[in-house]
Amino acid sequence: MVSNVHRFLLRAHPTENHPKYYSWNICIFVCDNDRLNALNRALDKLTEENWIIISEIHKSLLIEERIIEAGGEVLDAYNLARQGQVVLIVSTDNWIGFKD
Repeated sequence: MVSNVHRFLLRAHPTENHPKYYSWNICIFVCDNDRLNALNRALDKLTEENWIIISEIHKSLLIEERIIEAGGEVLDAYNLARQGQVVLIVSTDNWIGFKD
């Protein structure tokens, strides 16, 4: 049974054909017992969603109790990852990240 949820944090910018964003922070949740497989699935999702990585990737294994305490969007993403989805949370440090 797969039980480990990995979190990958990075900065990325969209490919030219990305419909919505400029440069943003991305947090990816992937449930997989194999860390390398989880990373590959995260990278595949970035490609599928038209993102190009512009920073190093920070990796961590999530602790369920802390995620439950955090609640909100993080808990929602964690639960979706546990169900087999690769989940991206996209955020920015400034409001200029959106295209018109």
